[in-house]
Amino acid sequence: MIEWKSVGLIGAMLAIAGCAKGDAAPQGGGVPVKVQTAVLADTDETSEFVAEVKSRNSVELRPQVEGHVSKILVQSGAAVTAGAQLLQIDPQKQQAAFTSANAASGSAEAELSRARSTLAALESTRDARRAALRLAQTEQKRSASLLGSNTISQQAFDQSQTALDQAKGDFDAAEQQVAAQKSAIASLESGRAQAQASAQVQRAELKYYNIAAPFNGTVGDIPVKIGDFVTPQTLLTTLDDPKMPLEAYISVPVEQQARLKLDLAVRLVDADSKLLSKGAISFIAPRVDSASQTVLVKARIDDASQLRTQQLLRARIVWKSTPQVSIPTTSLSRQSGLTFVYVLNDANPPTVAQRPVKLGSTTGNDVVVFDGVKPGERFVTAGIQKLRDGAPVTPEAPTAEKAADAK
Repeated sequence: MIEWKSVGLIGAMLAIAGCAKGDAAPQGGGVPVKVQTAVLADTDETSEFVAEVKSRNSVELRPQVEGHVSKILVQSGAAVTAGAQLLQIDPQKQQAAFTSANAASGSAEAELSRARSTLAALESTRDARRAALRLAQTEQKRSASLLGSNTISQQAFDQSQTALDQAKGDFDAAEQQVAAQKSAIASLESGRAQAQASAQVQRAELKYYNIAAPFNGTVGDIPVKIGDFVTPQTLLTTLDDPKMPLEAYISVPVEQQARLKLDLAVRLVDADSKLLSKGAISFIAPRVDSASQTVLVKARIDDASQLRTQQLLRARIVWKSTPQVSIPTTSLSRQSGLTFVYVLNDANPPTVAQRPVKLGSTTGNDVVVFDGVKPGERFVTAGIQKLRDGAPVTPEAPTAEKAADAK
């Protein structure tokens, strides 16, 4: 029994010593806490929407013809200049069609040339017969005059008249041949024009079998391979100009359209709310998308180093900025559905008052306080779990490093 009493006594003494040590008032007479002075800072009122990054010079390359891929002349990621050949679709069938159309055009040109030569000969014959007709007319007039004076016989006059009639008939025939040949040439010219147009179409069609870069840029993925059959719906590759500025395409619900205006600030963030870039609204669509009932808004992007074309991210449109007090979320305590902050008074030692607050939006680890904490007041940022209303506190002295920064 004596041993148990000794042990009990020793244990009681240790317990009393421990309690005395744990309940000892901290130096300065209050609970040590970290404090911060409330200051006004610009606070953004924002709304968040889905945005897609697009380039002003970005294109998906698709063929304009059907066929099999015969050549791939670049690699994915290659930098190319405007006009550089990227891929080729087998052009043999189209080449044959162009050769045939070109030959038909040449044949029509040759036939037209021969017809023009024939016309020149017919016109020469007609001119000769015109001269003969004029001579016959002169002879006939002279014969008629001589017949009136009985200088020549009736037979001689009849012969001159017959010669005139023959010359007129020959001239009329030549004139008809010239007219017919001109009509034939007009038809041949129309045929030549059609043949040339067909050859031009086939030549233009032939160009579609070579896929070229429309501007300087970087080649994207090339999902096709040699031998693949492609159609105008097949994606061959993409081309992006890395030097062109990127834009964020933002779909804003029609209910918010009245608040939209040019140059509103835009913050682009990732899924973890990390800021990727800033920008401003540069375009507001004049029409509403009938399917989604949204308004297209474009925002220029100041720094695209962390962004890629067609990347989806979150865009925060800043409607306005107003000076507000914001405090760390670690300063908040909650009881019975209310939120409180411990605010220091100027007593010596200082005590804290548990003050209810009205909160606004949260950004990162800070929350806006609409009511409850005024600029210039000090409040507790860490150690609130040890506090109660009216408790004395000892603000933690700043470290040497913090003191140096303050200076």
